[in-house]
Amino acid sequence: NQELQDVVSRVTKIAEEDHLTKSYNRRYIMDVLSRERAFADRTGRQFSILLFDIDHFKSINDRFGHLVGDQILTDFARRVKAELRGMDTVNATDHKLSFGRYGGEEFIAVLPYTGIQGAELCAERIREVIAADAFIDDFRVTVSVGVAEYQLGETVPQLLTRADQALYQAKRDGRNLVRCSEY
Repeated sequence: NQELQDVVSRVTKIAEEDHLTKSYNRRYIMDVLSRERAFADRTGRQFSILLFDIDHFKSINDRFGHLVGDQILTDFARRVKAELRGMDTVNATDHKLSFGRYGGEEFIAVLPYTGIQGAELCAERIREVIAADAFIDDFRVTVSVGVAEYQLGETVPQLLTRADQALYQAKRDGRNLVRCSEY
């Protein structure tokens, strides 16, 4: 029985985890968002998302190669997870902070029980942590962040679109910024 449980545990981890960054994969994060939406619709509890995009990442890959890019992605994910873990609270429910790779150099964090103001503070703190310390070989990286709070009745794609619009506003405004979605 223990051997079977170990195999199931390993297969589950493979199915949920991005192999490079060891954060959740997009499929798992989309499931988390669907569950959070259903929970919010039932209870009226708020939640927010943070959509991260590493600034000028394509030029990093083009100039220094994909191995350096992969190391930066891995280190970025590690740093963000460490910051999010510091916020996590002991919670008897299934609703915990989730962080995953959304695609390429984009990542997403799901913040249960968090309104737009708390999510913006969290995003700003993470943005500062990323910009403050060099990555490999004294390489500096910045991140732009889009923040959106779930509005009752909206779909997950609508929520993601609002966060994405805020993210691209941060990019248009000069990068290394946090921008929040308007309702």
